[in-house]
Order: sequence, then C-alpha cells, then structure tokens
Amino acid sequence: MSKAFDYLFSLRFGVGSEGAAFHEIIDLVNELLRDSQASTAIPVERLHQYCSDALTSRAYPQNVVDRLLDAVITVVLEKDTAVPFLIIKLDDYAGRYFAANMLGWFGPDAVGAIPALIGLASGPSGAAGAAQQAIVRIGGAESAVLSALDASLGYEDAGDFGELNDLFMQAGYATTQKYLDIIHKAALAHNPELRGEAVYAIARLSTAEKQHLTSEIEQLKCDPIDAVRTAALNEL
Repeated sequence: MSKAFDYLFSLRFGVGSEGAAFHEIIDLVNELLRDSQASTAIPVERLHQYCSDALTSRAYPQNVVDRLLDAVITVVLEKDTAVPFLIIKLDDYAGRYFAANMLGWFGPDAVGAIPALIGLASGPSGAAGAAQQAIVRIGGAESAVLSALDASLGYEDAGDFGELNDLFMQAGYATTQKYLDIIHKAALAHNPELRGEAVYAIARLSTAEKQHLTSEIEQLKCDPIDAVRTAALNEL
C-alpha cells in the first residue's frame, strides 16, 4: 500500500506524463461512479478491463497505464489504510485534488473525511470542486454542511457562503427550517455580498418555500446597494 501511495503522489505532470495519465484515470473512475451507489468492487472490475483496452495506449505507453491502474486498484481495495492517508493528503497542496477525488470513491466509509472536505470545498482551492463531489458521494453530511454554512455568516465570507450553498443544492438536501433560518440571516447581513448570495439562494427555492421568506424578498428588492437590489428585482 505505501508503495502505491508513494508512487501516485510523487507523479510529475505535463503533456504525455504519468501524472496526466493518472488524471485521466481519476476521471475514468469518477465516470464509473457517476449516478451510482455501487461498491468499489465494480470500478475495480472495470479498471481491470481498462488495463487491456487498446484505447489506453494511444496517448500513453501501456506499461505506464498498467502501473498506474495497479496502484489505483491497490488503494481502492485497502480502504482501511487508504482513507486515513488520503485525509492527511488533503493538507498537501500538490496532492489534495487527487486525495479529495479518491476519498469520494469510498462512499460512507470515508465519512471521517467530511470536516476536512468541507473546509476544502468552501475555500479558493482548485480542489474545491473535487471536495464538493466527494462530500456528495460520501453522504451523511447535511448537518455538517448546514453548520459550516451558518458559520460562514459569522465571519462574513460571501465566497464561502456561496460555495457551501452550491454544495447544499448540488447534494439535494431537504430545505429544512434551519436552512431557511440561515438564508434569512444572510438576507439581513451587514455585508452586501452576503445579501447578494441570499438573493441567488432564494431564487433556487420553490414557490412554496419562498413564501417563508416573503419579507426578506421585499427587503432585498429595496436594498440600498444597486447590485443587490437589481439582482433581487431580476431574480425574485
């Protein structure tokens, strides 16, 4: 296992490199898992089939592809060792994109990664999208996402609030009273950027859900900041 990790996380990138091939394999597994709750056994079987697929040799030497796939399969099959290692790798700037992607492959078995993934998902990192995808695949994170969404109001970070709200919607979480209370606070926030994010959050709600925020909607339509007021008038 350690050799597989050492190999995968020491790859260099560039056109035609092993790192670029690894990136394609990451995309391949993500595609296999898309819209599926399948166990890791299915991607492993498909990965073994991919090893002998002639298409893989068009851009990369087959021995390179085989070596990468062997390492990836080793990681996937050793979840008890892989998950803690990958959580640590989320702190590694160079490896966090791959670590976040791979954690998502383990589904609920990677639930221990949720706090770190939420931190990554709400930041400016290029791995934010991978972290958001992993959180959705792992599941069971609704309460943690709501808490992080609420906390972003406390430190008035509109960027984090927007990213976390996108994650909330992407995951298909239920619009609970707690969520509506958070949107209410965002609509009344001192920071106009947060009020702007509240506009876009409310715009995504159903007509019935918007009825719980009627006064907030009217206030946003009269906001003293032109950008917020215009967005509310156009979106709400």
